[in-house]
This record gives sequence, structure tokens and C-alpha cells, in this order.
Amino acid sequence: EQQLLEQFKALEEIAMGVMSKEALQRYSTVKLAHPETAAQLAVAIAQAVQTGKLRGMITDEQLKQALAALSKQKK
Repeated sequence: EQQLLEQFKALEEIAMGVMSKEALQRYSTVKLAHPETAAQLAVAIAQAVQTGKLRGMITDEQLKQALAALSKQKK
């Protein structure tokens, strides 16, 4: 369990490192209200960065789109 937590924190750091200031604020808000959704979002972003699918900063608008896509998947 401790190892999983450390792995998640590393992925979250990667994800947060490519977010704009506004996107970080939105991510923090989502993390407080919906921790599971925030975790899924962080993992998806980190994976995109690691595989080279994502380059540059994530804007607040892009983060909103990613959240919308996640919520559609849940339904």
C-alpha cells in the first residue's frame, strides 16, 4: 500500500508539473471534492507525458475537457 501511494505521488508530481497555474487550481479543487476523479486524471496526464503524447503545458480549458471525458467514461 505504501509503495502504491509513493507511485501515485510520483505520477501526480509529473502531472502537476505540466499544468498551468489555472489548471493547478482546478485540479486542487477537484482533488478536494472528488479524490478518485483527480487521481484518474493525474494518472492519465502522467501517462500521456511519459509516452510523449503530451507536450507543453495543460491549460485550464484542456483540463476541463479531460474532466468531461472522464465523467463520460464513468456513465
